[in-house]
Order: sequence, then C-alpha cells, then structure tokens
Amino acid sequence: MAIMTEADKGDFKDKQFAETEVADKVVEQYDEKQARVFYKYVMGGGGFDIHFGCFRSPTDAVYEASKATNERLLTCMDWTFPVTKDSYVLDLGSGHGGISHEVAQRFGCKVMGANISPEQNKMNLAEAAKLGVGDLVDVTLKNF
Repeated sequence: MAIMTEADKGDFKDKQFAETEVADKVVEQYDEKQARVFYKYVMGGGGFDIHFGCFRSPTDAVYEASKATNERLLTCMDWTFPVTKDSYVLDLGSGHGGISHEVAQRFGCKVMGANISPEQNKMNLAEAAKLGVGDLVDVTLKNF
C-alpha cells in the first residue's frame, strides 16, 4: 500500500478563496439560472427544498425524501418547543424557502428567512405568495 503525501490529500493551502471572497462566490453560484434550475429540479426533486432527505421506501424520489425530512424536522421542532400561530420562526439559510413555507402552512406563524442569494429570496417570496402564506413568510438578505 502506498503512503499518501500531503499533495495526495488535496492540500488547498494558498489555493482557497480569501474569506472576503467566499460570500461573493456563493451568491454567484446560487444566482446563476442553471444552478437554480439544478437545485430545484435535481436536488429538490421539483420542490423548494434543496437538501437530501430521509428515503423511507425504495420507491421514494428526492421530492418524497425531502418532504419526509421536513415532516420529521417540524415534528421535532414542535416537540422541543411548541410552535403556535404566535410563534416567530427564524430559518437560517432559507434558500428557496421550502421549510419556511411548510412552517407557515402547518403552524400559521410568521417565518423570517435569512439567505445570501437575492435570486433565491425572490423565488422564496413568489412561492410563498402562490401558496397563500405570503403574509407569513418574509426573507432578509444576509450572510451569516
């Protein structure tokens, strides 16, 4: 067996973006049209969640797995600290707003998303309005 050297391990010293450039690179990626399409239809299975999920059955697609993950998250959140219509939920890294929309729909409470991408934020608010929770969901442009 060969011994790995530092070069084999993918040393990125002096090759990474400067800390001040990282946020700009993230926004650049998220705001590209083809990236938004990829995140929505590949990563989110056509939904507004861009994460992988709990695949409960061999026939589950990304969309179903994402919804199963959201259901678990909302249930755990409500068990930990009951969520009511008077609650105000913060969604950090809200992206397209999938979980923000589900929180507003399920609990009837206000949700504030914080997200780095202006284009994703527009998509979030447009979808919230379509779903009838536009008065409950807001988003602020933030790099946290």
